[in-house]
Amino acid sequence: MKKLLLMTCGIAASVAFGAATTNEGGEYTYPSWQDDNRTTGQTGDQIWNVTSPLSLGKFWPGQTDEVDYWQIYRGASITTTVSSLDRIMKGNVIFENNIVWAGTENYIGLTGPTRLVLRNGGSLTVSGDDLRIGQKHGNDYANTHGALFMEEPSALTTVGKNAVVGNTRPGAIWMDGGVLSITNGVLKTGGYSGQDGYIRINGGDVSLGSGNADFLNIGCAANYGSLHISGGVFSTRRTGGVAGDVYGKVGLYANKSADIYVDGGLLDLWNERFGLGYWNATGTTGGRASLTVDGDGRAVVSIVALGRTGSGNASVINLNGGRLEIIHSTGFATYGNTGNSRYVNFDGGTLALVKDPRLSSMHGALTSDGEKVVYPGGGTIEVPSGITANIKVNSMRKAVGFGIKEITLTNPGSGYVTAPEVKLVGGSGSGVSAYAIMNKDRSINRIVVTCRGEGYAEGDSVTVSIVSTTGSGAEATATLASNDGGIIRKTGAGTWRQQEKDNPFDGEIEIAEGKLAVSNAGFTAASAIRMGEGTAVAPVRGGISSLNRLDVTNGVVTIAATGSSGTAELTIGELSVDHGLALVTHTNDLALALASTDLTSTSSSASPVVNGLVYANKDASAYRNPSLFERAEDGSLSLVKTTTAAVPGENDNWKPASSVSATDAPEVSAVNSIIMQLTPVECYLRNSGNIEVKSGMIVCQRPHSYHGGAIRIEVTGGGAFTTRAKNGMFIYGDNYLAGQRSNSTANDGIVNNGNLWRRYYGPFADPDENTPMTLTVAGEKQARPELGAQAWLMKDQTFSGGLNLVNGGVFIQSDAGLGASGSPIRASGYCSIASYGENTLSISRPIQLIDGSALIFSPSMATGNAVSGELSGSGDLLTSDVNRGGCAMAFTGDHSSFTGDYYIQGNARISPATFSMHAGICLADGTNGIGVIETSGTFTHSVGTGKGELCWKRFKAYPESYALRGGFAAFGGDLTVNLGGAGAKLLPGSAYLPDGAVIQLQSQYADSALTFANGFELDGKTQRINVWKGKSAILSGTVSDSVSGGALAVTGNIDFAGVLEVSAANIASGAAMVTVNGDLAFSGAKVELPASVTPETLEAYKDTGIVLFTATGNVMGCPVLEAPGLDGMWNLRSKRNGAVSLVRSKGTVVVFR
Repeated sequence: MKKLLLMTCGIAASVAFGAATTNEGGEYTYPSWQDDNRTTGQTGDQIWNVTSPLSLGKFWPGQTDEVDYWQIYRGASITTTVSSLDRIMKGNVIFENNIVWAGTENYIGLTGPTRLVLRNGGSLTVSGDDLRIGQKHGNDYANTHGALFMEEPSALTTVGKNAVVGNTRPGAIWMDGGVLSITNGVLKTGGYSGQDGYIRINGGDVSLGSGNADFLNIGCAANYGSLHISGGVFSTRRTGGVAGDVYGKVGLYANKSADIYVDGGLLDLWNERFGLGYWNATGTTGGRASLTVDGDGRAVVSIVALGRTGSGNASVINLNGGRLEIIHSTGFATYGNTGNSRYVNFDGGTLALVKDPRLSSMHGALTSDGEKVVYPGGGTIEVPSGITANIKVNSMRKAVGFGIKEITLTNPGSGYVTAPEVKLVGGSGSGVSAYAIMNKDRSINRIVVTCRGEGYAEGDSVTVSIVSTTGSGAEATATLASNDGGIIRKTGAGTWRQQEKDNPFDGEIEIAEGKLAVSNAGFTAASAIRMGEGTAVAPVRGGISSLNRLDVTNGVVTIAATGSSGTAELTIGELSVDHGLALVTHTNDLALALASTDLTSTSSSASPVVNGLVYANKDASAYRNPSLFERAEDGSLSLVKTTTAAVPGENDNWKPASSVSATDAPEVSAVNSIIMQLTPVECYLRNSGNIEVKSGMIVCQRPHSYHGGAIRIEVTGGGAFTTRAKNGMFIYGDNYLAGQRSNSTANDGIVNNGNLWRRYYGPFADPDENTPMTLTVAGEKQARPELGAQAWLMKDQTFSGGLNLVNGGVFIQSDAGLGASGSPIRASGYCSIASYGENTLSISRPIQLIDGSALIFSPSMATGNAVSGELSGSGDLLTSDVNRGGCAMAFTGDHSSFTGDYYIQGNARISPATFSMHAGICLADGTNGIGVIETSGTFTHSVGTGKGELCWKRFKAYPESYALRGGFAAFGGDLTVNLGGAGAKLLPGSAYLPDGAVIQLQSQYADSALTFANGFELDGKTQRINVWKGKSAILSGTVSDSVSGGALAVTGNIDFAGVLEVSAANIASGAAMVTVNGDLAFSGAKVELPASVTPETLEAYKDTGIVLFTATGNVMGCPVLEAPGLDGMWNLRSKRNGAVSLVRSKGTVVVFR
C-alpha cells in the first residue's frame, strides 16, 4: 500500500515495547478485545475496520518505533472507561471514526514524535481529564512531541476539560478544517511547565465556551507560544460571565513571549476583557505579548486589557492590514502595573469602532494611555454612523529613524514542530518584532515583520535569530529602511473627537468620510489635515484650536462649529484648496473665528474673506452670508461687513443692491469679494483691463423664495475679472434645481427654457502673462451630476490655470469658454459641461476626473459635438445628458490613462481603439431610451463588471425607473460586435446583463451593416433585443436554452445568421425560442437538434408541428436543419407572415413563399 506522507520527522528510533496483533501493512478487522495496538517495525500502512461499537479499558494505537507508516481507524466508535489511561505515545495515527477518551490520562505524544490526524468524519472526544498534546514521560524520552492535524470534516471536543498544546513537551495543532469545540475548559499553548505550543488555523471552526471560567491562554509558562489564524473562524461563546473578568489571556506566568498573528479568517474574542500581556507573577519582567492583524485578517475584541503585574513587559497591538474591531466603549484599558509598556502600532491596518448586537451598547469612546506609533504604512480609524468616538490619542506619534522593512529567508530549516520565535538583535533601535509563517512539512515558509521598530541608524547591523526547541537550520537577513511617511485615515460617517492637547503626531491625517471634531483647545501637530468630498472638521467651544494646514483635496467640505453658545475658534496655519472648496457653518449662537495671515489674501486693512472658503449660514432674511468673523483689538468677534454702494472700493465685500446696466457700469479696478444675493439682478463693472477680485471669491446665493430669472456679474469695456489669490478664482453658487420654477420636476434637464435660471459670469483672465489663474465653479453636491451649481461662461475666457468643476457645471458656446487653449479641466464631485442654443459642444483640452467624481456632457445640437482631448483619472464619464435626446457625442484623443468607468448615454461615437483598457464600459440610458456606441470595425471587449469589461448598468444617481437599454450601432463603416472575441454566449440575468436590460442594435444615425456575433444561453429567461426602426441587424451567434421556456424577443428587423440549439425540453415547453416583432430573414442559419430527439420523441407533434421562430412581419428564407436523430422524417417549414416550424415530412425542406 502507498505510504501516507503527511510529514517526515527524521528522528532516531526509541525503545520498543507494547503488544500488537501484526506489524504488516494491509486492511484488517479490529479485534474487539485489543486495547494496545502499537506496532514495532511496521512495514506498511494499516487500515483497521471497527465493525461494531467497542468499549475498552484503554486504547493505545500507534508505533513503538519511528516509521513513515500510518495506522488508520475506520468504522464504528471506540469508547474507553473512566478509569482508563488513554495515549498515543508515539507514531502516526489517523482517526476516521469516533473515538471517546473518558479516562484519567489523555496524551498525544508521550515517548516520542507523535502525529494524530482527524479526517473523513473522524472525531476525538475527551471528557475524563485534560487533553495534553506533548507530554513528558517519567523516563523522559528524547525528541518527544505531539501534533494534532484536523481536516474537513472532523471534530475535536472537550467537555469540562482543557486542551493543552505543548504541556511538558512541545505540541501543535494544525487545523485545515473541521470543528474544535471546548466547553467549560481552556485552550492553552505552553502548558504548565515551560514548553512551546503552536496552533495554526487555516480553516474550520474553533468554538470556545467557558461560562464564568477562562477560555484561551496563549503562552502560559512556555518559552514561546503562538496562535496563527489564516482562515476559518476562531470564536468564543459566552454562557455567563462576570463584568470585569479577563476571559482570554496572552502571556502568563513567565518572562517569555507570546504572539497571536491573524492574516486571514476571523478571531472573535468578544467576551469582556481580553488580556494582552496578562503577567500574573510579581517580579515578571522582559515579557512580550502581541496581537498582529495583517493581510485580510479580522479580529473582534471587546476590551483589550494591556499589561498586568511586573514591570518592563510589553503589550503590543500591530495593525499591519485587515481590521481590528473594538465593540466596547472602553476599547483599550490599562490593567495593573503602569510600569509595563503598551503600544498600538499602525502600519497599514484598520482600527474600527463597531456596533455589535451581542453587546447592549457601544458608547464610542476609545481610550488608552499607551503609545500609538504610526509607521510608513499608516493606518485607518473607522467610526461608523451614529458613533462619536472620543479618541484620546495624546501619545500618537510618527515612528522615528530607521526600522526593519523586510526579512528575507535564506534557509527554511526543518523539523520545526512549533513556530520558532524570531528575535532581531543588534543596532540602536527598539520595538522590532517578527513572526515565522510555517509550512506543514515543518519548514519555515517566510518571516513577516510584525513591527518595524524605530530608532535604528541607517548603517546599523541587525541579526535575525531563529529560536526553537525542536527544529533547526533556518536562516534569514534583515533590511533597514527609513520610517518616513505614514498617514492616518479616518473613514465612516461617524465622528472622531480628539480630546487631548499637544498631540505630537506630525504626519498627515486624511478625513475620507465623516467628521473630525477638535476640542479641549488643542489638536495635533499634524503637518496637514486632508479632507475629501462631504467631510467636516468641527471645532467646539473651549478655547483656540489650531491646525498647521488644512487641505481640501476633493469636493466641498465643511468647517462646522458645534455647541449651544459661546465661541469656538480655529486657527489654521495654511488653507490649501485643490479641486474643492470649504463651507463654514455654525449652530445656534456659537461663533467661529478663523485666524491666520495665510488665510487673508488681502491687505491687513481689508475684510478677511477667505480664498476657497464660503460662510454658508442663513441669516434672518433667509439669505446666505459669505462673510467671516473678525476679531477686534479688545478681543471681541464680529461679522465681516458688506457694502451695497453703487461703486465698490478695492477692499469692499460688494453686495449690489440693484441691477447696473452695461451703459451705467462704474469704473472699478479692484474689489475684495462679490456677493450676489438678490432676486434677478444683472450687474456690470467697467474696465479696459483687469478687475482684481482680491479674495478670489464670487458668491451667488439666491433667497429660497426665488424661482427664476437671470443673474449676471460681468466686465464690460474689454476687461476681465482676475485674482492673485493662491487658489485662484472661485464661483460658488446654489444648485441648478434651486433656480427652477415650483412646477419643475426632478427629471428636468440641464436646460429647460421654461424653468431656466441663468447665471452669467466673466470674462476671466490671468493677472499677468507669467501668473496662470485657476477658475473653480463650485457648489454643494446634488442628487445627480446635471443638477449642481451652474456658471454661464458665454464669452471667450483667457485664464490659463485650468477649470476646476466642484459639484458644478458650465454652459459654453465653444471651447474658448473653458479658458486658454489647451488648459485643463478637472472634475471633482458631480459635474457637467453643456452647450446652449445653436452651438455644438466641442472640447479640445485634457480632462481629469478625480476619484469619486462624475462628469456629464450635455450637447444641444444633434451632431458635430466632440471631445478630442486626453482623458485621465478614475472618476465616471457620462457621455450625454439623459434628458436631451438625439444628440451624438464623439470622443477621441488619448484615453490610456483613464481608469474610471464610461457610462454610455445617448449616442457615443467612440472607436474600439479609443476606449481605455483600464476602464469599465457601462451601457446605460435615461428617459431618452438608448445608450449606444456608434462605431465601426470589430468590437471585442469582454463582458463583466470589472475594469476593461463591458456590462449593461445605469449610473448610480439615476432611479430604477429609468430604462436600461444599451448597445451598438454601425456608423462610418460596417461593425461586428464579438464580445470576448470568440462569439461566446451571453447569459441574461447575469451581473453584466441584468434582468430587464434591453440590447439596442443600431440607432437613428446608423449608416452601415451591424453584425452581433454573440449568442445567448437563455436559461429559461427572455432576453429583449431592439433594432432601431427602419434599420436592420444580423444575429450570427448560437442561441440555446438549457432550462426551457426562455426566448429571444426581438423588436425590429433582423437577419438570423446563427444557430438555434433546440432540446427536447425546449420542444416540450411549447413556446417559440425566437420571436420577432418585425421582419425575419435567414442567411446561413441552422437549427440543431441533439441525437436524443427522435421521431418517437416528436410523435405527439406530428399533426401540429413545432413552432421555433415567429414574426409579425415577413419571413424570408429558412434555416438548415441538422437533426441526426430524425432520419429525415422531420424538416423545417417557413411561412411568410407567420413562423418557422419543425414539421413531419418525408421530403426535403419545404419553403412556402
